[in-house]
Amino acid sequence: MREQNYWDRIRRSQLSRRKMLGVSAKAGVGAAGLALVGCGDDDDDESATAVAQTQTDQDQAQAQAQADAQAQADQADADTNKSTPAREDDDEAPAVAATSPGDWEGAIEGGEYITTTIMTREPPSLDPFIETSFLAQYVGTHAYSRMLKASTGPGVIALSQIEGDAAETYEIVNDEATEFVFNIRDMSYHDIAPISGRKLDAEDVTASMERFLALSANAPVFDMVDSFEAVDTSTVKATLNKTTAAFIENMSSPSSLFIQSKEALAGDIDPTKEEGIIGTGPWQWGSLTPATELIYTRNPNWYKTVTGDGGKELRLPLLDQIRYVFQPEYGTALSLFVAGDTDDFNPLNRDIATLAEQRPDSHQIPDENGWLWSGWQFNQSSENGLWQDPRARIAVAKAIDRNGLLEAFGELATLKEQGFDIPAGWNTPTVPWGEGNGGMWLDPQAEIGQEWADNLVYDVGDATALLDAAGYDGSPVDMNYLQSTYGTVYDQWTEAVIPMLQAIGLTINSQIREYAQQWSSEASRDFPGLYYNYVTPFNTIGEYMNLWFGRTDDVRHSSQRKITTPSILDKVAAQEVALDRADRTAIIHDIIREGSEIMHVAPTVINRFGTVRFANQRLRNFYHFETNGYGFPTEDFVPLWKDA
Repeated sequence: MREQNYWDRIRRSQLSRRKMLGVSAKAGVGAAGLALVGCGDDDDDESATAVAQTQTDQDQAQAQAQADAQAQADQADADTNKSTPAREDDDEAPAVAATSPGDWEGAIEGGEYITTTIMTREPPSLDPFIETSFLAQYVGTHAYSRMLKASTGPGVIALSQIEGDAAETYEIVNDEATEFVFNIRDMSYHDIAPISGRKLDAEDVTASMERFLALSANAPVFDMVDSFEAVDTSTVKATLNKTTAAFIENMSSPSSLFIQSKEALAGDIDPTKEEGIIGTGPWQWGSLTPATELIYTRNPNWYKTVTGDGGKELRLPLLDQIRYVFQPEYGTALSLFVAGDTDDFNPLNRDIATLAEQRPDSHQIPDENGWLWSGWQFNQSSENGLWQDPRARIAVAKAIDRNGLLEAFGELATLKEQGFDIPAGWNTPTVPWGEGNGGMWLDPQAEIGQEWADNLVYDVGDATALLDAAGYDGSPVDMNYLQSTYGTVYDQWTEAVIPMLQAIGLTINSQIREYAQQWSSEASRDFPGLYYNYVTPFNTIGEYMNLWFGRTDDVRHSSQRKITTPSILDKVAAQEVALDRADRTAIIHDIIREGSEIMHVAPTVINRFGTVRFANQRLRNFYHFETNGYGFPTEDFVPLWKDA
């Protein structure tokens, strides 16, 4: 299997690697990142050569990753549920447990999944309509159904297929794709008063849409909806005011329409309170201990079943509960996994080999590139309008040594010396790596030599000159960012990029914000300077288009931070009605190029490299049901089970 071959390569070089890891783990990534300010070369010819070589390496890595993925899928089909025996010889690959990829042989109900990898702190609000932060959206994706959801399973490419959730089926009524009929599934609410397990009906769906449009900052994703009405108790009809390619995608998005209830709309229950979190989703609210943990329990009446041993029907989810331990500190989270107190962990690449020795009994599964967008937005009204000038924004983008950051944090060269390639790549200013409805990302390194891609190439000299040409006078510039919210890795990346901005002459005044203050407050509309953040990993291109170029009256992304041109807005409108995927992809690529030419936002490259995921050997179906976005509680976690 792929995992064995992968770890054979690691084991062959562990003795030499162990010494290096002992040093790097103590030194810390932050120091390595700070040293990058002095790395690189301002000479254009040498820089272009280095970039071209990096692209060649990445092309080979990506091709190999695709071949490996296909081989793994083929092998999984042939070897489902065949365990790999433990080896006596310490130089051999560690045991990799059978992962039961969806065939349910031996599956049992019960057990608990404990993780630090998802939630680093308690949600700022429990209502995903009122608070759009990732933590509040996680509440929604556990407790509430959506109309549709992404399909997952062995061999299913993330976000490539859509299936029913609260809507069992749907149909497009007319050729213009402006009328849709959704057939509501026969399913029940959580057995919690006052709803007490009653059946979901069409009125609950329309009431949820009404509440969503009234309260959510994400409401613009349904600007195309003219009417949304209950035809009868089990049928909902949507009529659009224009053909919109993203409508069905948005109905499946775990960042928008959660099916709450008519009681929530009427105020009979309060979804901002624990007792008001009543939905039809696979997980019921358990308990929240501030600064400690959040627990969800299984919904024993969820609609999905599978067939286990002897034809026995098993109702998903199989686990009794999920326990999210709030631990943003990387070292502590790592220690918890090593001690066996949590069930999975995503280590930094510097720690892969050591962790493999410490937990040889774990699943050890090569993972693809990360997919969160990260970078800067600009307040055009501050610094005397400095950030209205595209030259100033491009200067920020060119100040970032992307390949240096990828190497320092991903240790790509070290891992390659050990016999395998780790895929890596750059963000664009619009769509993250390979995501946004199945990969409409455009590779900047493949188009070096074109203006849009060259604007992302590290060049301190060019960046300094552009900043001077834009009229920057050396005055302090606020950089608004978070700490102890996204985790240690984000904090270390921030530590690394600030000196890069200082190296081109920017006088950075760090403004460390609270999460709600930066993202959800009225005051955040007027914070001067730069905003450095992760951005919600949307499932659909339509959501990215709205975020960067759409409505300007939401609290989080106000007009002074949305930078566009008439040409870009025309293309945004064109992609909305492009029902042919190839046509839409071509338009999105044009938007990426034009957005990069003016650098409406400046991307960095956090987590743009592959790694390895570790998991408790008893945890089955781990990594065989994968999504990208916030839908994992329904799309990934319901098939998980633990063997005895």
